[in-house]
Amino acid sequence: MINILFAPRAPHPTEIMMGHYIFFRPIQEADTISVSANMGGFTPMHQVISAIGLDRNEMTQFAESVNEKWEVGVVKHGQRRLMVVPKTRGDSYVYPQRCLTTDLLLACKAEDVHTLHFCHYGFIQNKLIETEVNRLFSIILNPLVDSQFHMDFIIEADVRIINKMKAIHNMYVDRFYVLDRSKRKDLKSYV
Repeated sequence: MINILFAPRAPHPTEIMMGHYIFFRPIQEADTISVSANMGGFTPMHQVISAIGLDRNEMTQFAESVNEKWEVGVVKHGQRRLMVVPKTRGDSYVYPQRCLTTDLLLACKAEDVHTLHFCHYGFIQNKLIETEVNRLFSIILNPLVDSQFHMDFIIEADVRIINKMKAIHNMYVDRFYVLDRSKRKDLKSYV
């Protein structure tokens, strides 16, 4: 079972003013961090690799390779893993994002991930792309996903969009678990 938790993240005023993700703090309990393969400027990936001590040049090449191959890449660094997901373009790529979410879950299973820090929504520059979040939850909450696989899936979410994300989450819980609303108890905040 995938246990979904939300980690609210309040953007620093400097981030809002600059329109960039600048400050990243890994969740200590997470053995794996997931980030989009984008090393251009003040992106989450750039901030994550700086925070955990990976080489910028090597990770730039790795991100380019991940985007070229269009598959999730895994980097092991000490006790942590970094899962690098090819960058998407929100609404314009419906099918590939579904495949990437599935690939991410398969990579988590193959790597025996216990706690994933999913930081793709930690800073939202403009507005939340709801279709992307719908596709994410339609897969990770689907009851047909391997029930023998157990993982905490901690979604770092910008406080400006977290309520919308929780509402979409609840919509899928209601859709998939009509007879078992107790699934809603899994909607917790990670602090």
